[in-house]
Amino acid sequence: MLSKEKLQEVKGEILGMLYQHYPESFFTNAIAKHVERDEELVKRLLLELQERRLVNLEFKSEAPVSRKRMQWRMTKAAKATYDQKRKAGGEK
Repeated sequence: MLSKEKLQEVKGEILGMLYQHYPESFFTNAIAKHVERDEELVKRLLLELQERRLVNLEFKSEAPVSRKRMQWRMTKAAKATYDQKRKAGGEK
């Protein structure tokens, strides 16, 4: 079981990846590979981030929804917030 702090850290890694590659979208398994966590945990965290309107779930096919066919992208509002924080922090 991961601590709340560790789960927040993993969410931050997920958002960082999606921010870095915005506006691209990624399948759950690619995000899981990037953050080095299992797909079920990453899916759960992505759904939590979706509830907070930080990521959007996109479907690329008409096939029934499955874990492997879920694609995720950072929302425009979350991207704008990240941009503001980076600008305020003096980062390039």
